Amino acid sequence: MPDHNLDKLKIDRRPAAPAPRRRRWGRYAAAAALVIAAIGA
Repeated sequence: MPDHNLDKLKIDRRPAAPAPRRRRWGRYAAAAALVIAAIGA
């Protein structure tokens, strides 16, 4: 179990760096959703 917890911590630490990328992707996703909604409407 302790090993699994350590692996979990490592996985949690890795996403810390790409956090900004996720935010950017979030903005792109929101913009894409608005465009799709506009086209659909």
